[in-house]
This record gives sequence, C-alpha cells and structure tokens, in this order.
Amino acid sequence: MKRPFLTLTLVCFSLFGVAADVQDASDQQSLQGTWLIESVTSYGHKTHDRDGGRYIFSGDKLAIIDKSGKEMKFTFKLDTSTKPKLISLVPEIALTNSVMSDTVYELDGDSLKVATDSPAARRPEISGKELMVVSLKRKKA
Repeated sequence: MKRPFLTLTLVCFSLFGVAADVQDASDQQSLQGTWLIESVTSYGHKTHDRDGGRYIFSGDKLAIIDKSGKEMKFTFKLDTSTKPKLISLVPEIALTNSVMSDTVYELDGDSLKVATDSPAARRPEISGKELMVVSLKRKKA
C-alpha cells in the first residue's frame, strides 16, 4: 500500500516540476525578439511615451538600447513560479558596489511590462506606483 502511494507522490512531484520548466521555457521563448518601449512610468507618473528605446531578447541575453543608442547588456533568468513573475538580470559589466533590485514582469501576448523598485523596497508589483514601469510592445516583423 505504501509503495503505490510513494510512487504516485514522486510522479506528481516530477510532473509539477516539469510543468514549471515548461512554463519557464514558454515565457523564455515568447520573450525572444525586439520589443519597443511604449511608455515609462515613474512612481505612477508617465515620464516618456514611445521614446525610441527597445529591449532585444536573444536566448538568455537582453540588450536594452535607449533612444540615444546607448546599449546595456544583461544575462537574464526567469522565475515563473512567483506572483508576480521575476526576471533576474545580471549585467555584462558589473558596477562596483552595485545592488540588484527585484525586477518583475508581466507578459500578455505582444505586450510586456517590466517593473523595478529600489533595492531596499519590497518586491514590486505591476501597478505603476514603483520606481519604474516600462511598457513595451513587440516589434512587428
């Protein structure tokens, strides 16, 4: 009696683990490509509209290019098991004494929102009251 229950438990844990990996892979795949900045909000106030900046996802790499052409490169990793979902960004060139803050994202088809707050703050939400919320649209091919 104990053996079938143990087997069933292990199978369930395996399936849930695989499901989480599939979800990560799904978001990872869905993010690939170029995203154009639609707006930037800071502490609930819109600061920029369509400023010409873009995010380019390629594999596990992210390039953020501002309107002047300045590029910042990161390696990213997703955690879709949390609410809201997390995206961990590791800069290609780390600054001395830099502190990473939690960055959350919301992906809905061709719309992407990324929110960040100061490192001392709690994990941000996608409400627009955080330090910065960037709203992006997928670039049409």
